[in-house]
Amino acid sequence: MRFQRYNRIEGVHFTELWEMDKPNRPAPAITFELVIDDTLKDDLGEKVRRYGQIGVSEYFAYDPHKPSFVKKERLRLQGWRYVNEQPIPIPPNEKDWLWSEELKVWLVPDPPYLQFYSDGERRLTKAEYFEKEARSERKARLDAEQRAGGSVSKIRRIEQAGKRLSSNI
Repeated sequence: MRFQRYNRIEGVHFTELWEMDKPNRPAPAITFELVIDDTLKDDLGEKVRRYGQIGVSEYFAYDPHKPSFVKKERLRLQGWRYVNEQPIPIPPNEKDWLWSEELKVWLVPDPPYLQFYSDGERRLTKAEYFEKEARSERKARLDAEQRAGGSVSKIRRIEQAGKRLSSNI
């Protein structure tokens, strides 16, 4: 079984081809499909059944396009969990978010992105994480420099006071 990735979303580059028929290649625990007009029927139909048969635990189909190819906006993100190879639709919460048991995160449609939330906070992308770390390091360095500058000022005041005292003696 072969699953081709399509390069049809502006700014997103896909190059991998997943081949399930290779020997000793286990199925991924979770699969995401980006829905496009050409694959909509298969992504929301045949693939839902097939992924369960090959051992996938969860399958999510997401339409990131504006306007959506899926007719109802709230169906932009759909998911299934497999029990005995049978797809069980994952019900959305009141915000239309879906819970992934495999990832332990909420999947949140935010076209063109699919955001991940846990503990009420959006999970950062790798780039966002490293930027946040760099900002924290810069702030810590500035704070340390300010504390060190304050210490230098105190030393200078003490030295000046000492000089005044010694000149008065």
